Amino acid sequence: MPKVVVIGGITVDIEGVPNNKLVSKDSNPGEVNFSYGGVGKNIAQNMVKLDIDVSMLSAVGKDLYGESVLKYCENEGIKVDDVLVLNNKSTAVYMSILDHERDMEIAIINMDTFDEITWKYIKEKEKKIIDADLVVIDTNMTKSLLDYIVNNYKDKKFFLDPVSTIKAEKAKESIGKFTIIKPNKIEAEKLSGIKITDNKSLEEAGEFFIKQGVENIFITLGKEGVYYHNSNSFGIVKLPMLEAVSATGAGDAFSAGVIYGYLQGSDIKLMAVYGCAAASIALLDKETVSKNISIDAIKQKASKII
Repeated sequence: MPKVVVIGGITVDIEGVPNNKLVSKDSNPGEVNFSYGGVGKNIAQNMVKLDIDVSMLSAVGKDLYGESVLKYCENEGIKVDDVLVLNNKSTAVYMSILDHERDMEIAIINMDTFDEITWKYIKEKEKKIIDADLVVIDTNMTKSLLDYIVNNYKDKKFFLDPVSTIKAEKAKESIGKFTIIKPNKIEAEKLSGIKITDNKSLEEAGEFFIKQGVENIFITLGKEGVYYHNSNSFGIVKLPMLEAVSATGAGDAFSAGVIYGYLQGSDIKLMAVYGCAAASIALLDKETVSKNISIDAIKQKASKII
């Protein structure tokens, strides 16, 4: 069984969805959902469903949320025994508002807990990194810590999820140290300095990342699918037509699908197909991590996408 260590966020997620078109500066009748999330944790949970041995390096507060989310992760098969439990911080919270089509409109995050993840902590837990077949990093950490990790474990294979446009900046100077990156279009523009408006500019962005040293690039395009690019091939894989229930967590499922393909030795197009297959399953579930994610389910969906 392949081993992956995830260095990233564990959060409590609060999601609001209006019944009708969202009206700003007003109360909107709808539903409010509570779940456990964090980009790193979501990717980890999806990977466990794909028969990958997953450990997390992260931080939570010593509070009710922290205790419950760690218990939840353990029950889901994620190894969290090395996660920091902090007395002086609250567990991180991610609060999002979706529109009536269940796509994210805006979010507010409280993530300063992750500033407590230091190089000393990483050094103490480095055996996890050394033993891993892949190290997954989200940018819910300080820039200095991200730089420390990729510069001190240069022989490791790294996967980067930039998380958001603002947080993507942390990886800009070290982007060439990553084996696989998965930005969305806006994050790719921020990291490359190239305005993406068509297929030609997508290819230019892909070439930029290749020249920096990235081996496999996946630029997610929302409903249009994903653009993939490496030194051998490039192209677009489109998502199947479906009526989404919730977009929350679809990108994290995509990452897990790509990682599964990579660990299986798949070519980049099949990695993209697996990612799209996992994302399409997640889009049909209101849960952040779908219970329907599995190797068989992804392969079945993938057969319809290729």
